Amino acid sequence: MKAFFSFKKLVLPVIAKGFFWVGFVFFLMIAISGLIGGLLSELGGVFIIQSFLLAAIGIPVVRVISELLLMAHKNHEHLDAIRKSLEKPIEADFETEMDNPIKGLSHLENLDAVESEQPAAVRSYV
Repeated sequence: MKAFFSFKKLVLPVIAKGFFWVGFVFFLMIAISGLIGGLLSELGGVFIIQSFLLAAIGIPVVRVISELLLMAHKNHEHLDAIRKSLEKPIEADFETEMDNPIKGLSHLENLDAVESEQPAAVRSYV
């Protein structure tokens, strides 16, 4: 309960899932009522087709809306993780490179050894 009131645990994922299931049951009940109404009515075929089309369109729309809410929540979590990782101090050896700039070029020391291992045709272009 303490995490709920301190906003450490967010309720949006629970609400989005609940929204989906309520919408799913709602459109399922529309399909069932259209089927029953269609069987009892003179224009039965129209009611049946209309109710099943509404359910076939409504359930995916509710799902997409729920997923968009969850995606926004996940994006917030990822951005928060990035922010926390950027707040950590970056440990760099800037002073050493500034005191001795040649030390930063240590990877070039073996360049002569690499050139001598190359075939003569390649050395002429280097």
